[in-house]
Amino acid sequence: TCLAEEPIATTRSMGNFLGGSELRLLCLHGFANAEDVMEKQMNAFEPSFCDFFGDVARFEFVDGTFCVDPHRVPGEVSVAFGKPSESREYFEWWRGHRLGQLDREYAHEGMEASVERLAQIWHEDGPFDGIVGFSQGAALASVIAMGVLKGDSRFHAFAESFRVLVAFSGWAVKAGPYADLFKLPSNHVPRPMSIHISAGDRVRDRGRRNSEELFKLFRESAEDGESLPVRVSSQWHDGAHVIPRPTEELKQLLSDIVLQRAKDSKERHCDVKPRHCLGAQHSEA
Repeated sequence: TCLAEEPIATTRSMGNFLGGSELRLLCLHGFANAEDVMEKQMNAFEPSFCDFFGDVARFEFVDGTFCVDPHRVPGEVSVAFGKPSESREYFEWWRGHRLGQLDREYAHEGMEASVERLAQIWHEDGPFDGIVGFSQGAALASVIAMGVLKGDSRFHAFAESFRVLVAFSGWAVKAGPYADLFKLPSNHVPRPMSIHISAGDRVRDRGRRNSEELFKLFRESAEDGESLPVRVSSQWHDGAHVIPRPTEELKQLLSDIVLQRAKDSKERHCDVKPRHCLGAQHSEA
């Protein structure tokens, strides 16, 4: 297993570049995938994520931190996106993951390195408004979101701008350096944040049960400290362990965040230059 050659990857972008109001969402792929694979998965529909969300969101992609041993790349990935080679590498966000064994307790070696690397990307290429994750990427994104929600200092780099988590077929890690985030209560009151959990059919998606658990954990954590700004929602689809088609519900959620961000920006401007804001009408998100 190797580290990705570039410690900080330049993100690939998909979305509207002409406007300035859209959300910037960092996208984390699944196990033994890559940034271009996730981009293709999100463009496999009509309309694609890019077309469907229009000027609401811009999606930016990054490779996982560790190269996956070619022998561990699932056959369906090799068939769909190319056999592993020097020019066709696949990645993971931590070492030791085994497909389908989402409740297994093990060290999750390298997860801290991935969080630190993403924090640096957040600082150097951001700021971003949130994370879209699939499978292993959704599990890592959920760690970051829970850390921000609970005010954990290890996730301070994300806290200032983190507004939304979209987790497709993710899960709560059961061991490793961040497992306690999902178990310990917190009285921290975060900034407004939206958590959206999604997964497929209970039979066809190996992550459905774990995603239901993840939804429950986020909902309970949002209630612990009476942190009313946190909105936790779920949406279940009929597919397998895949990124589903974009939905009107998710588009509305992201649109609401765009409006809330604009409102927050106007209020901050008023705090700095109150004379310019006399009589200003603040729209409700």
